[in-house]
Parts: sequence; structure tokens; C-alpha cells
Amino acid sequence: MVYVHGGAFIGGARTASDNEVIAEELATLGYVTYNIDYCLADPTANPPAAGFPVQVQDVADAVRALSKPGFDGGRVNVDPSRVAVWGGSAGATLAAETGVTLGSTGATPVAAMVGWSGGYDFLDFRDSNAQAEKDAQAFLGCDPQTDKSAICQSQAREGSAALKVTATTPPMSLWNSSDELVPITQWQDMKKALTAAHIPSSPHELIGHLHSNAYTHQAFCPTVTFLTSYLGPYTGTCIPPPNPGGSGAG
Repeated sequence: MVYVHGGAFIGGARTASDNEVIAEELATLGYVTYNIDYCLADPTANPPAAGFPVQVQDVADAVRALSKPGFDGGRVNVDPSRVAVWGGSAGATLAAETGVTLGSTGATPVAAMVGWSGGYDFLDFRDSNAQAEKDAQAFLGCDPQTDKSAICQSQAREGSAALKVTATTPPMSLWNSSDELVPITQWQDMKKALTAAHIPSSPHELIGHLHSNAYTHQAFCPTVTFLTSYLGPYTGTCIPPPNPGGSGAG
């Protein structure tokens, strides 16, 4: 498993407790888990440093590294045909982009993807909000809602996993809350694209406002159950970690 943290493309870290608890629980269940960092976007730089495509390349490089002989000093024996990518929030966007991109090449396939509250179509402005617009600006280096230039519109299309789903796209566990930071329309876009391409998926809409890792307790074990079809069975018993803040309710 390659686990990708969130942080609006400009922040976050793999060492945040809500990320570590997911990675550690996956390892406890017997999955070799790599909780990675990636190059952060910097909208304040001159010129601004966009997240796309560098952030996707960083995650793809992590996936590719797992198939290299002698990776990790030979400490683990990774089956490159059973590598999944899991991300939350911005990490979900990167996980989906990586899976779709590598799936289209066929050279380094991803066995499955997990997206918790990701943005998948940067040309869909339905239910857009100020944070979603800031995220698009940070990821793409432009705001496709206001910048109608060919360059920005092309960047938005290339950075939208839902617009690039094909018959070789990996299966996906797809989660979003009904009224949260990321518009539910993004979840709908990805769900529709996967269905149209006949890609196996497990879409879940949670009622409420919890975003990404904030619904860890509810989503973790069902997500892992989905992954068993592509990574093999886990060992022991799945115990869902609490939501950040210590509560298992929400």
C-alpha cells in the first residue's frame, strides 16, 4: 500500500497522527505500507509552484519503486502486481490521478485505488466553494473557473482523474460525505466515470459533514474489505481506528 496524505496540496505530512494511525493499522493487518510525503505546491512563489503534475509524478515514482529489484534493501518482498494507492482529501486526488495514469500506460499497473473526499473533475464547478477554488488554484497553478485560457483549461482536464477513466483504470473504493468541504458532485463525477467504463467500484456517501480522515472510524474497515479482493486477505481482525480527536462516532 502506498498511502498519500492530504493537506490542500500545500501542506500536510505523513507524520500527522491521523495519517500514521491508518498506515499503522494497515501494517497490523499484514499489508506492507509506505506512508509517503510528496513535493508541496507553493502558490506564493514567484512564479507559483503548482502541484500538478509534480505531485502525481512523486506518487507514481513511489509505486514504480516497489517493483524494482532489491527495493527497500530486500527487507520486504513486495508483489508489484498487488500494489494499491490510498489517499484522503488532496491525497485522494493524487491517488486517483496516479492510478488512472499508470493504468493507462500498462507498464506499472495499480491493483486498486482508495479515495476519501477527493477532487476528481476540476472542470465541474457545481457546488464549488472558496476552499475548493483555492485547492484547484494550488494544484493546477490556475483557477479554471475564472481562467478560460486554453492552457488552464487543458491543465484542469489533465489533472482530472474522472475525465481520464478508461477500461484499464484500477478498481476504486470511493468515499465522500453529503455536505462537506469537497462537494459531493466530485464523488458523483468519479462514480459516474467508473460506472461508464465498467470499472469495479465501491462508492459510499456518508450523511453529514465529516471530511476525509474525520470519518476514519466509519470507513476504514469497509475500505479494507474492498481491498482484500485485490491485495489478498488481511490477518487478524480489523479494528477501526477512532476518528481524529478520539471519537469513534460521527
